[in-house]
Amino acid sequence: MRFIPTYIVSQQAEARKAHRPREGRHKRPAPENPRQYKYVKILRVILHTIGGWPGEALGEHVPFIIKFIRKYCCAQAVALFVGQMYYLYEKNEVLDFLTKGHCYITCALCVTTIIRTSILSFKKYGEIVKTFIMTFNLGHHQHKGEYYKQMHMTIYKISHYFTLYSVIMMLFGMWLFNLTSVYENIRNGAFSRNRGPDTKLELTIYFSYPGFDPLARFNFVTILNLYLAYNCGIAICVLDLFLSLMAFQIIGHILILRNNFKILPKPAQIMFDAEENENVHKKIVECVQYHREIVSFAEELSSFFGPVLGFNYAFQLVSLCLLLLESSHGHQALVRFGPMTFIIFGQLITLSVTFEVIGTVSEKLKDSVYDIEWECMDTRNRRIVCILLHRVQTPLHVTAMGLTPVGVTTMAAILRTTFSYFAFLRSMSE
Repeated sequence: MRFIPTYIVSQQAEARKAHRPREGRHKRPAPENPRQYKYVKILRVILHTIGGWPGEALGEHVPFIIKFIRKYCCAQAVALFVGQMYYLYEKNEVLDFLTKGHCYITCALCVTTIIRTSILSFKKYGEIVKTFIMTFNLGHHQHKGEYYKQMHMTIYKISHYFTLYSVIMMLFGMWLFNLTSVYENIRNGAFSRNRGPDTKLELTIYFSYPGFDPLARFNFVTILNLYLAYNCGIAICVLDLFLSLMAFQIIGHILILRNNFKILPKPAQIMFDAEENENVHKKIVECVQYHREIVSFAEELSSFFGPVLGFNYAFQLVSLCLLLLESSHGHQALVRFGPMTFIIFGQLITLSVTFEVIGTVSEKLKDSVYDIEWECMDTRNRRIVCILLHRVQTPLHVTAMGLTPVGVTTMAAILRTTFSYFAFLRSMSE
């Protein structure tokens, strides 16, 4: 029997162990069904609380309570807006400048909530979400090639972390906006049984109706304000998050299309032969169809969400002026209104920059098309490339109401106007 030294046996064992595939060495890839993605699950759970997940369009069973909540949230926002306007009418003579500004901010948030919750009942909303989840998502295209899979994983990670960031910031701003008034009420003894008639009571949302005084039911209205603020945060922040996720997918598809132009076959000799022309023809036709799908989805977003984005710009202009004005009046006001100011600024910048990237990457499509070896093709293929080159001359933009492109230029104009109005209102308040 041949003797094998011990140290050699141990080295062989270590070598086998090193080459043995270990469980969990590689990260688990994203599921092929986009409805199983973590960020989509987070969206589904949160939107269910206001009936905003279009389960009917996706073939899911939707309980009656979810359908009721969808209608109820919109009706609730309308009723709340009426109550806020009645409160301003009733208390107009006794409210100070800062309290009026606070009421105007909550009225603007309420109107935005009405618009956002009303679109949830539109059939077109469900169709767009269905297209985004069932066909347009990059998860359905990752099997087409290595670059498809690579781009899908990149967009998947960006979407996941951006969703977590947006939800955390929404909850942080919402609770801090409410808890500031709750803290002041606790410090003033507002929740004490021995509360005096002169105790100062603060509410996050001021509203009243004929025969209903919110201060007479202070404890109930304080809890109700938390619920109303939550619905408002979901309607504004999460739907903007949904739009950003769709924009990420558009960016990913455009980058893939540019890569498809880059990897088109080169001629073996000076010119393509008949077989090569036929092969190139098929690939160019696929690129034309792919570009048409991207443009079609972007146009659907513009046509349906365009009015929402247009009003969103108007809301940000008005609310940011008032929030800056309120935040400039002392430390307490800054603690209360600062987080909301930061969140709305963040929404304006994030959404504008995201859609600006769509225009930037799509603008480079014309260079990618022109770099194709079109001079080596036959007449049929040259004609197709010429038509395609004409189509990609105009960068792809999502527009607000079909007029204003959603992007950095519009954002800069809004910020300039915001600070101008803020300086004017600040001088008036002094």
